[in-house]
Amino acid sequence: PNFDVEINGLFQKYDADGSGHLSVADVHRLVDEIGGRLRDLIAHSDSSWQVQEMMVETVTAVIKREKQDYLTQLQGTADGKVNADNLKDYVYCLMAGGGASAG
Repeated sequence: PNFDVEINGLFQKYDADGSGHLSVADVHRLVDEIGGRLRDLIAHSDSSWQVQEMMVETVTAVIKREKQDYLTQLQGTADGKVNADNLKDYVYCLMAGGGASAG
């Protein structure tokens, strides 16, 4: 999959006013949707149901923790908003095994 296209699509969906920035509330909803998409991917994987359950629990816990860390970081910024490049950096950091504290 082309993650840049996916991230840009999600960004545009939540940037309802077209400002090029997401508020903290927008980011909260967007990260919840990303978590839902990950859980759907796991549910449709070829893994056994036990592995799927374990993976869903792990993804849910990580998304919750990372969302809180990221939102805390945003509140410490000057405007508390995210642009598309910030979001891409964050998602790629997560995919690489980092997190909000790493980026």
